[in-house]
Amino acid sequence: MAKALRLGVAYDFRNPPASGMSHQSLYAAIMDQVAWLDGLGLDLVWFTEHHFVEDGYLPSWIPVAAAMAVRTKHVRFSCDVCLLPFNHPIRLAEDLAVLDNISGGRVEIGVGMGYAPHEFRGFGLPVSRRVSLTDEGIEVLRRAFTGEKFSFEGKRYNFQDVTITPGYVQPGGPPLWVAAMSEPGALRAARFGANLLPQGPRAPTLDTWLATVRAEGRDPKAYRIGIIRSCSSPTIASATGGRCESPSGGGWRSTTAFARSPAGMAALPASPRSSAFPRPGWSATSIIASPSLQPSSKSMD
Repeated sequence: MAKALRLGVAYDFRNPPASGMSHQSLYAAIMDQVAWLDGLGLDLVWFTEHHFVEDGYLPSWIPVAAAMAVRTKHVRFSCDVCLLPFNHPIRLAEDLAVLDNISGGRVEIGVGMGYAPHEFRGFGLPVSRRVSLTDEGIEVLRRAFTGEKFSFEGKRYNFQDVTITPGYVQPGGPPLWVAAMSEPGALRAARFGANLLPQGPRAPTLDTWLATVRAEGRDPKAYRIGIIRSCSSPTIASATGGRCESPSGGGWRSTTAFARSPAGMAALPASPRSSAFPRPGWSATSIIASPSLQPSSKSMD
């Protein structure tokens, strides 16, 4: 049976100097907004991760999720994606265990390899290690999530007699997602039995994953597919003629049709501190779907 569609928002916390807003003020405003969205019944709050970016791109999502967890009761938290080469898997497993307890079992984890050369230089790692660090990191997380004592011997990591404490609230630990920009990523997600975060063309990502899961005798409907698409708020769209600019200066998709719809965001109560956010806008809508909801090739580009 296909899983129900879930909807949410994704934050990167980018705050270019031209915004005129301090990082502290932006964080506080987003915290208020998430509490408001939780009250509306939204399902998900996701984050993205990058490092050493001038506009303050979020480098560490778990502390933010923990702070939000205290102010919410319903939304689930995750990352699209947590860059595994830059996150020690044992420490990450421990941080996720703490967050799982703080949130009452409302945490998931999406992982990827990273691609930006400046980030690998900043962490003193060669880009050539990103595949092995990611594969071994996922395997360590899978063993850690069992709650049992485990050992691991690999090319990059070696651990003996490790048990993650405190224990996870969710049996089996946080649900695991794996990003795929090409066929190898899709095969990795299938191999580890993970939910899929397709970030490339449909054929080598979604279609490859579906075919592989089915070929192994598993039902794709037992998993989820997560897609993030950028959009603007109606307020910002109307103020800018239906166009918003990303912090990097690139055009964001217009959502004027949604804003004009009777079922659109205009029908919802005003967000607290909405006037505090700088223009142009900064947030994106995250759509999480089961494999039975298959996006078109165009939407996957």
